Amino acid sequence: DMEQMERLQQEWQGLFERCATPCIFLSPAWHVAWWRAFKGASEAHIVTVRDASQRLVGIAPLQLRRDVWRGLRVRVLGSYNNDHASRTNFLIDPAHTQAVTHAIAQQLVQSQWHWDVLHLQQLPQQAAWVTSFTQACQAAGLTPFAPTPGVAKCTITLHGTWQDFLANRSSHFRSRLKENMRRVQKHGRVEYRRSGGTAEDFAVFEKLEQSSWKAQ
Repeated sequence: DMEQMERLQQEWQGLFERCATPCIFLSPAWHVAWWRAFKGASEAHIVTVRDASQRLVGIAPLQLRRDVWRGLRVRVLGSYNNDHASRTNFLIDPAHTQAVTHAIAQQLVQSQWHWDVLHLQQLPQQAAWVTSFTQACQAAGLTPFAPTPGVAKCTITLHGTWQDFLANRSSHFRSRLKENMRRVQKHGRVEYRRSGGTAEDFAVFEKLEQSSWKAQ
């Protein structure tokens, strides 16, 4: 429930920072905010894995929902995905990948009376734990299916510097960019930096979202 999720936030943030995955959609702040906004009829199903010292070394944030697949009503245990959360992942301490994936697979077997299909969407293609997790599921008696390519996201791959990137764009693109920058600069000083996914970064992101129609 929300109370349990909020109690987990500090440990979750610590694991998030150790995993070197600066994606805001994996932060505990994002999951709490998403759950408050989009819970609907879904139930939270967050799997946590701890080492012998009770330190959090893995977390699989999932939701349980009902759906219809090929005409069959099924209980789907899956990742948090909608238009406001286009990426997902498991957070696993790199030093414990195999042990954590094995533990998650075992927990899924123990709770399989509760769900029919496990459906994970929008995982990063380079997620190192996927192969280990698939093997662990198979060894536990589940029937895993290999990952299939999804829809590419709107990202810009930079080769070289930002100036190199601009030099290869059309004059129309550059003029529109300058126009937008001038409009922003009228309201104050403009700075650019890459987010590391910290709680402070999320607070800025949240403030921007609250100033738009998404505040509703």
